[in-house]
Amino acid sequence: MKYILCLFLTLLLFVGCKRSASPQYDQATDVAVKYVNLMEQEKYDDLLKDIVSCDSASDVYRSNMRTFLKQFVRSKKKTHVGLKKVESLKTDIPQAANAVEVYLKLTYQNDSTELICFPMIWDKGRWRLR
Repeated sequence: MKYILCLFLTLLLFVGCKRSASPQYDQATDVAVKYVNLMEQEKYDDLLKDIVSCDSASDVYRSNMRTFLKQFVRSKKKTHVGLKKVESLKTDIPQAANAVEVYLKLTYQNDSTELICFPMIWDKGRWRLR
């Protein structure tokens, strides 16, 4: 009887832990909006921490990525005069259960709009950019 009880408790603990580590698909949109806000605020280093490809990258790669982000954001700000609103359009879940594609609509101060897709991956218990 003790053996069955221990087995049951171990199984229950395993199932409970596995659920908490599962991707929370509704959070992916919030994280993508956070990334847009980080870009708007020009917090490139905070954004780089959440890009999976930068984890094991060289300092040169990270520096180049930071420069690219900086140029991209400044170009958008110059052309569109800043961001006005971010709307979530949809979140697609491809066959890989640990990945999603978040589609956002950005509305700029000059009332132009842009659709943008954030490819996200569930990594180490959180959503990150692929």
